[in-house]
Amino acid sequence: MSEEEFQRRLRGLVGRRCRYLGRRWRVVEVLMGEGKLILEEEGGEPPIQSDQYRRPLRRLAETIEISLGEPGSEDLSGDCLDILESIASDPDRGDRST
Repeated sequence: MSEEEFQRRLRGLVGRRCRYLGRRWRVVEVLMGEGKLILEEEGGEPPIQSDQYRRPLRRLAETIEISLGEPGSEDLSGDCLDILESIASDPDRGDRST
C-alpha cells in the first residue's frame, strides 16, 4: 500500500468509535506529521478544566494521543492496532457519529 493510500485510510477513521482502556472513545483527528491518533472520550462525565488561577472553568471531554508507531518504522503501535481491531470487530461502535 502506498503512503498516500495509507494516510487516506487513516484519515477515514475520523468520527469512528472504538473501545480503548475499557472506555468508549471517538477518533477526532489523525496528525500524520506528529504520528498521532487523537481520541475523545464518549459518555461519562467530562472532567472540569480549570483556568490559569485553578478556578473551575468548564467541562471538556477527555482527549488522549495515541502514537501511530515508532519514528522511522513502518509498523503500527500495539495501541493503534488495538484501536483498529476494536473498530473492525464491532460495527455498532465503529459507526461514525452523526
